[in-house]
Amino acid sequence: MRSIPIAVLMLAWPTFVSGQRFADSSRYAVSFSYGSFEYDLSRTGKSRMVALRIERPIAKFVMAEAGILYARPYNQSGDSTHFWVPEIQVQVQLPLRVIAPYIGVGGGVAYDSGHDSPTGPQQRGHVTDPTFSAAAGVRAWFTSVFGARLEMRVRGIGGDFQGSSTEWTLGAALRL
Repeated sequence: MRSIPIAVLMLAWPTFVSGQRFADSSRYAVSFSYGSFEYDLSRTGKSRMVALRIERPIAKFVMAEAGILYARPYNQSGDSTHFWVPEIQVQVQLPLRVIAPYIGVGGGVAYDSGHDSPTGPQQRGHVTDPTFSAAAGVRAWFTSVFGARLEMRVRGIGGDFQGSSTEWTLGAALRL
């Protein structure tokens, strides 16, 4: 995992040297990310996850982002469950030459399709809970169309934060 920032820097180096400005585009972008989903839900552990996100600049330093996360964490009965989180975020970014570091806050809904029912382990249902999230990351644009993003996002799940998750992702981005 330590080699990821080094790889991003190596890919971005040619645009640093040439002086091109790719980070401050005003176009929509879509990204597909893959990473680690560390969770404390009805059980604790790690899982793989994928996320699809679309972002829209609101101003030079502000982005709006909508996305969906999918993971397969284990529940109390030891089975894996389908865990979906659609959410929106507002992010403040610093658009530099090639990279744009950012922080963001947002919210959404967690949908757990394999939740153990309180009436017994044999009856399975689904649970929908509100989520609140904070993110920190960096977008790197290698051309005016192609880029990457590296992000860490923490999430509180439920009205009283009965659950939580932390995700570490690396993704490819495309400007539309």
